[in-house]
Amino acid sequence: MFKAAALGVLCLSTFATASQQLVDRQSANPDACPGYTAKNVKTGKGTLSADLVLAGTACNAYGPDIQNLKLAVTYED
Repeated sequence: MFKAAALGVLCLSTFATASQQLVDRQSANPDACPGYTAKNVKTGKGTLSADLVLAGTACNAYGPDIQNLKLAVTYED
């Protein structure tokens, strides 16, 4: 009985934490997020690549913001 009660409390605690994270993300204003700055931009025949760096403080509107990203684009006819 004690194990079942402890498991129930753990589940409720986990749900409460996840729910609060969801509320925090939903209350963030994506228009106020800093976006990314493109660095090391390279173009070639039908290609474009760049390093994307978070341009300010992460706002985490849709989950944790990633500090550094790689962009690779290939144009096809």
